[in-house]
Amino acid sequence: MRIRANVLLSIGTILATLGGARLPAVEWTLVVVGAIVLIVGGVLHRVDARKARSEGGVADTGADDEMLRSLSATLDELCERAPSLSLEALVEHLSELETGAMGQLADSIPRRLAEMGGERFAQIFGEYAAGERLVHRAWSAAADGHRPEALRSLQEGADRIRAAVTSLDGGPARSVVA
Repeated sequence: MRIRANVLLSIGTILATLGGARLPAVEWTLVVVGAIVLIVGGVLHRVDARKARSEGGVADTGADDEMLRSLSATLDELCERAPSLSLEALVEHLSELETGAMGQLADSIPRRLAEMGGERFAQIFGEYAAGERLVHRAWSAAADGHRPEALRSLQEGADRIRAAVTSLDGGPARSVVA
């Protein structure tokens, strides 16, 4: 349902913008249709969020924590294998992570923020977000054929995500930025 809601929100925004952008003669029909589609998309999005909250809870938190630990272990393993992989294979592995575990963790962020509170969330997910950006950078560098940057960014991203796991497990908050 979330995908449908997001599609409707996007389409509604586009339609309303196109209708309103025809100055000085605004296409009010297009603006109204866009607004209606936006409202429907917003309602679907809220219904989906309420459903996720009612189905969520402590079990999801444990699964999210385990997913973060698993992602860290997978990245550590990939860092060991990466120098011997072709750039195409590295791109493929990183794409799988980005659309798999990293995407699922991204979906859990609003709920985790509410559960953890701002300070604890920032401590853990600040490191995670920095690591995630570096993994995306590694993908981009590998796709562009720049092996040294891909390997460096992958290692730094894995280090940051490992630091997030350490913070999650109650270890001292530390930054791996040199």
